[in-house]
Amino acid sequence: MANHIFQNYHDKDGNFIEQFQTTGFDARIFELYLFALFSNSGYEIIQDYARPDFLIRKNNITVAIEATTVNPSYGKDKADIETKITPEDIDLKHDHELPVKFGSPLFSKLNKKYWELEHCKNLPIVFAIEAFHEKDSFIYSDHGIAQYLYGLKDSHKRDKNGKLIIDYEKIIDHQFQEKTIPSNFFAQPGAEYISAVVFTNSGTWPKFSRMGYQAGYHRGNIMMIRQGTCYHDDPNSVSPLIFQYNLDDPAVDETWEQGLVVLHNPNALYPLPRYFLKCSAVHFLENSKVKTECLPFHPFGSTTINSLLEDVHKAITMEINPNFVSLLKSEFEKFKFESIPGPDSVTEEKEWFSDRNKNILGIVFRDKIDDDYGFLVLGKNEKDSFSTIDVEINFEDRNTARKELHISMEKHLKNSV
Repeated sequence: MANHIFQNYHDKDGNFIEQFQTTGFDARIFELYLFALFSNSGYEIIQDYARPDFLIRKNNITVAIEATTVNPSYGKDKADIETKITPEDIDLKHDHELPVKFGSPLFSKLNKKYWELEHCKNLPIVFAIEAFHEKDSFIYSDHGIAQYLYGLKDSHKRDKNGKLIIDYEKIIDHQFQEKTIPSNFFAQPGAEYISAVVFTNSGTWPKFSRMGYQAGYHRGNIMMIRQGTCYHDDPNSVSPLIFQYNLDDPAVDETWEQGLVVLHNPNALYPLPRYFLKCSAVHFLENSKVKTECLPFHPFGSTTINSLLEDVHKAITMEINPNFVSLLKSEFEKFKFESIPGPDSVTEEKEWFSDRNKNILGIVFRDKIDDDYGFLVLGKNEKDSFSTIDVEINFEDRNTARKELHISMEKHLKNSV
């Protein structure tokens, strides 16, 4: 998926690959993620200028976007930073450490004064930021950066009927270790030129892995599980929902904007239309309170578990019949079909094969109701379209279904010669 996106990416500085492979992996991945978001969401990407990172246009609105990241402290490796913390520690991080961490790169970008560039004058300017300062920095939601940007801390209580009431108090500054910074970034001198700040904790390599798996860049030899916390659509709840799903049977199709948050500046000279940027949540100030609107599924943070199915991997790469090749799901889907059972709630395709001349195709599938396996063999006609020529079901395991598939494919291959 990363290679697919990079094919259309314009490397302005000429050092993307070098930094991606060495010291700038996280920052380059974040830029590639933003490019994937914009290029797959209907924006025109204007690549005529060295800075800022992106100029995007849609519906006759042009927006300048500069990306930045929160990095480990000088001389430290994020893999060595301990992150085994309690929920109470996370609250403290959101209140103090994270605002200080976000403040440094945002203030540095503010000092660049992008609004003085001729091609950025009178345009909404947006800063996009992601935290990579420690190994598990993606577990932290937008709570910390929201407090820093708006200078408001929320607290909750319940009335006599149990209804949740949220109050806000002003934050003067944030302190972490020996550093103290003023809160309310949007009220700082010059920040009126910044129309919004975009935050995500999912502009990461696991995002590309999941999107690649979802797009079919796999051959059935891995399993991916995603788990995390997400928005709970209950006005009286203060706790998120916990989710977990297998990417072979996802609870929701993932999008590039899923997990992206846009925080609008109430003092912006050139306000950004609230829903101009594709995202899954927006924050804005209303009556001195931070209001939030989000999609039904908005993840606060997640982790992805990747498992190599070793027996399957061995069978389709080393023990496969020499007449056949294992296909990526995406490769299989490029063929033309006259008749083939489409996706349904009963079966799920697991493996895809063809003969070396692409005349015979095969699928191993799982019956989700009976939890057993079957196969389909498809033959090509004179119109170069494929239709089903053999099907068998009720195999107890995947290995047996694959072996029987190859026997059937071999038979039909000989008959087609």
